[in-house]
Amino acid sequence: MVRHPGAGREVALLGPERFRHKDVLDIGSGSGRLSFELARLARSVLGVDPNAAVVAQAAAQARDLGRANLTFAVGAAQQLDTGRRRFDVAVFTWSL
Repeated sequence: MVRHPGAGREVALLGPERFRHKDVLDIGSGSGRLSFELARLARSVLGVDPNAAVVAQAAAQARDLGRANLTFAVGAAQQLDTGRRRFDVAVFTWSL
């Protein structure tokens, strides 16, 4: 069983200022473990993952918590399609 560190630990290691008031892309977001933590700092966060069921759960949780700056989409890192949307920071953790 793989145990992920707490998302707060990852943000602390990378430096919270890196994400504050930024548009962030979380590639391989899965259940949104890191995305939810990033959304506390960022202007916006888009979590992208190929697992549609997990993305649906994360999106529902974001809606239930009223996280208007946090969205999720189904997609693979190899074929990201974010349209015209641009990001200041992209993260790709625990996805390999």
